[in-house]
Amino acid sequence: MLEIASSVKIDELVLLGDYADFHSVSRHVKNPTLPSLLTEEVESVNEGLDQLDKLWPGIRKVYLEGNHEFRLEAFLLNHAPALFGVTEPKHLFRVPQRPGWIYQRFDRRQAYRILGSALFARHRPLATNPKTGLNRAMVSYCYGDIHKIEEARAVGLDYRSHVAFCPGWLGDEMKVAFDYMAAPPQWDLGFAFVSVDSSKNFHHEIISIKNNRAIFNGKEFRA
Repeated sequence: MLEIASSVKIDELVLLGDYADFHSVSRHVKNPTLPSLLTEEVESVNEGLDQLDKLWPGIRKVYLEGNHEFRLEAFLLNHAPALFGVTEPKHLFRVPQRPGWIYQRFDRRQAYRILGSALFARHRPLATNPKTGLNRAMVSYCYGDIHKIEEARAVGLDYRSHVAFCPGWLGDEMKVAFDYMAAPPQWDLGFAFVSVDSSKNFHHEIISIKNNRAIFNGKEFRA
């Protein structure tokens, strides 16, 4: 993803949530091969954000908090309520100190308008399938959370086209899924580009990653 995105000019970068896993404070069975200390994961996340800052200095970057980042808040509420509010992910990841970053909390009102267009981004979909979610949203939106590539479209009586889509996820399912899943997850590796024209119409393209390979602009990229 980083190599492909570096091959074109981008004006905005949006993380759709769960960039951090917060495995150490998860309610799931812990994988002993993964970092057991929260400080280790925070350090790893900051290294990733530092890399994004280095690759794309000066552009707007948006961090949409996901339910995995929210695990820290839930853990404090359940196990250490006296410490609630002492710290939170955006401060652990130094977001306020990172120029050009916007951080949105994980809640039902979460919505970010991409490049001023009619496309909104949030972490969690509004339904278990994209068609129903699109009907509930009543606007075009993209989301993360489900780790699958999916899309639904609808055209209203005003002949305006609306879309709901998830571009997949970027991670290692062998490290996070089999901790608590009985079968291989139905997940898709991928990400998306969104272009906005002079009339603020958006156009999106989902880039699927298969067997450590992806095709973009007719060129094959390999991990």
